[in-house]
Amino acid sequence: MRRLFRFELPVLTRFVLAALEIVLIWLLVFGWRTSQSFGSGDATSFELLLARELGLSGGDPALFRYRPGLLGGTPLLPVMGMPWPHRLGAWLGLSPLSCLNATALLCQSLAAFFGIELLLSLQKKWGALRFRLSPPLFISCVALFGFAPLFGWRMAYGHWQLVLGSLLLASLLAVAMAQLAGRLSATLLLLSALNAMCVAASPLQQQPVYIAYFGIPLVLALIGEAGALRALATAVLPLLAGYALSAPTFLAILSHVRSPEFFRTTTDAALVYSFGALDASDLASSLTWGTAFLPPDRSRVELVETNLALGPLLLLLLLLPWRRAGKLVAGLSLGIAGAILFSVHTPGISDFLIEHLPLLKAFRNPGRALLPLHFTLIVVAVSGAVFRWPDGLAYARPRWRPLTAAVGLALLPWLLPEPYREAASWVLVAALVAGVLLRSRALPLARRQAAVLLILALVASGSVRAFHTRFAAPLPEVSQRLKAHAPASASPLDRLWVDFEDSEFAANTGALYGIPTIQGRGFPPARALKLLRALLQSDVPVVVDIELRSQRAREIRPLLEALYNVRGTMTRNGSGVHVTPSMVRSEAAWFSARVTAVESFEELASRLRADFAKKGEAIRNELFLVKTDPAASVASVAPAQGAQTAVPAPVPVPVQTAMPKECLAARVTDVTVSELGQRIDLRVHAPERCPLTVAMNFSGHLRASAVLADGAKVAVPLLPGYGSLTSLWVPRGTERVRIEASDPVPPYAAGVQVVGLLLLAIALRIRQVHATVEP
Repeated sequence: MRRLFRFELPVLTRFVLAALEIVLIWLLVFGWRTSQSFGSGDATSFELLLARELGLSGGDPALFRYRPGLLGGTPLLPVMGMPWPHRLGAWLGLSPLSCLNATALLCQSLAAFFGIELLLSLQKKWGALRFRLSPPLFISCVALFGFAPLFGWRMAYGHWQLVLGSLLLASLLAVAMAQLAGRLSATLLLLSALNAMCVAASPLQQQPVYIAYFGIPLVLALIGEAGALRALATAVLPLLAGYALSAPTFLAILSHVRSPEFFRTTTDAALVYSFGALDASDLASSLTWGTAFLPPDRSRVELVETNLALGPLLLLLLLLPWRRAGKLVAGLSLGIAGAILFSVHTPGISDFLIEHLPLLKAFRNPGRALLPLHFTLIVVAVSGAVFRWPDGLAYARPRWRPLTAAVGLALLPWLLPEPYREAASWVLVAALVAGVLLRSRALPLARRQAAVLLILALVASGSVRAFHTRFAAPLPEVSQRLKAHAPASASPLDRLWVDFEDSEFAANTGALYGIPTIQGRGFPPARALKLLRALLQSDVPVVVDIELRSQRAREIRPLLEALYNVRGTMTRNGSGVHVTPSMVRSEAAWFSARVTAVESFEELASRLRADFAKKGEAIRNELFLVKTDPAASVASVAPAQGAQTAVPAPVPVPVQTAMPKECLAARVTDVTVSELGQRIDLRVHAPERCPLTVAMNFSGHLRASAVLADGAKVAVPLLPGYGSLTSLWVPRGTERVRIEASDPVPPYAAGVQVVGLLLLAIALRIRQVHATVEP
């Protein structure tokens, strides 16, 4: 036990101290306060919504399946995932903003921790057996890794799930090298598994795929080492364990991605270059810290994806012990070269990769392939400089003159204007690196120590300054704005247009204020996107923002009001809001007297526009089904549990069918939504078998049942009416209909979690057998 305590305590202490330093930098340098978000963009418009919805459900997956008030109705668990920091915060009753900021701090703390652990293992592997981090080195390395400039854009725009995904490579290398160096800790294994759990619980699986492909040269470069295969196998175990432990969420996401409801199935085209590829100017500007050298034709949103600042950190590669680090650098260079060729859309090469490597064409923004390798390059470069720190003086306190000079150099990037700052940083780092290289043997140990300290002080401060420059915008204050408006509707099926946007919440302003609406930002169901695109006559293949502010969108608003039960328009009136009732009569659910099949969404949109111009909201009297949609044809009907009556016969997609005249008398008498929209109860009068539609998007994760007059209960299949709404055939004599969200998690997910625990136990056992106590 004492041996375990001696081994784990220093590692755990490094993680805690790294997190504390990161918080202090945010407080002292960025002026952060607890009422502010660490980022805007996707953080305050999407991640905050996810944290809010998880908070409402208390972290209970059973209450996090479907929300009829978001985007006109959308599944949550299989679409948004359940990030562990948000989920833990919901369990603890923390505010959505606290959950959001905890995720950001976790990203940076893990980046600093994995970077430092990899650095320490490399020192020992390269021969610095007695090396340990002194306080000045530790402080510099935390700043360098936790505030890497390439993360500045990502943190500013809330791309925290991408940051966590890119850290998978750093964690894998940190574990593998720690195993090879005989210093593998349980803390490192557990935090590696935690990082993998967070990534697995997110729908953004782009980074793991890129690592699997472009990290191969780096992995192959390590295989030549003695015991490398065992070390790599050990490193993979916590990653697999993390995915297995998040199996309920990950498997639900995977099932949704493979379903026809996934929003990117609206197009068969390759998406990877739909946002644009990197070009020569992007690569050239990524060699600098300053933003004055960025391509002038790139918007700030594009720069988030195309700028990967390195700055004078590149010069630290010259300090590497090339005989010892040659294979590592060669593998890293090949991986970076492959990612660059892919990211710039190199003719022939990128087309070959997309054609033969699964999933590559399904992701946007190819520059993201460089994120994990880029961060690894920074860690390796800094490791070269640290290697020049004299082993025997690891804890020797530098004299006041070197410390004073280090503080002066650290202030330099914050005092000089940008062009001069960039030039001075390169010149000073180059001079210091040259001094260490040319006089490494002639310099006394204390002076060599001072030189390395000056290098790291300058690049650490310059790195945080480059991060700060990219972060740019003030930290958004959102805690009070979340409380600005009470929900305007008691039912999530009674929707409103929100004709204003909070600058931070963007299209999700209504959703974050608790207002049911079809507007928003997220991952809408594919059928809803197809219908909206057809109505707007738009050829945009993928939409994540449903704003409906254009002139064409305003023209189809009345039609959408009739279909989605939009009962009015909310406008901002001074410090309050005002709701103007809609001129269109809308309903939460209705019966139709006629069913018509159309060939495509385009034909459906044409019919709806024409019919609405003639009949107004009476278009609800005719239910339209899209024949090419397999879900529109009911192939089979299974009885509900405890069903006491015969199951109705299958219903094929009709060409054109008038319902029995009794359907004219069918009506919905009451609609009740409970449990955060997980269950919808309708009281109906159905003298004959008639089609019923509920004003929310269809989802394969919904189930319906009907209770007949004699008390019998039958399962009723759902189908996409009007292309995207939830419709069903109500059996004759039905008095009550219940629609509820089913569990998207496969029953074997719990077994997969048990396997994850076993994998983690095996990894911990391997560590116990092969690790040695650090000197």
